[in-house]
Amino acid sequence: MIRVEIEAVHDDWEGFRIWIRSHDPTKGMLIARFQPALLYCSSDESNRIAEIQPANQTLGFPHVFWIVDNSELVSIFHRQSCGLHTHSNIRHFAFLSCNQCVDVIAYELPTFSGDVSNQNDRS
Repeated sequence: MIRVEIEAVHDDWEGFRIWIRSHDPTKGMLIARFQPALLYCSSDESNRIAEIQPANQTLGFPHVFWIVDNSELVSIFHRQSCGLHTHSNIRHFAFLSCNQCVDVIAYELPTFSGDVSNQNDRS
């Protein structure tokens, strides 16, 4: 299992990006990019120390990236945007790390660049 932290969340002229860094300094940086993100919220979870138990123990939590089905956040977004995106296929994506949680509402899956594999193993 690779332990990661969310290094940075950027929302600027280059688009919305989440930078994910491994705890292992020999591993690289992973960047998730959304085009566009309709809504995002980031929360510092570093002081929450209770263990999170998923409904399905075979998932091997913690995964970093989740697609949230039947999302309450999507329902809230539809209600607060006055139904503007009701007929759009928007999805809720969640990034959960050791220190931070970032929820994103977007039309499409993010694209990923970089990796957190061992940089010394490359030929």
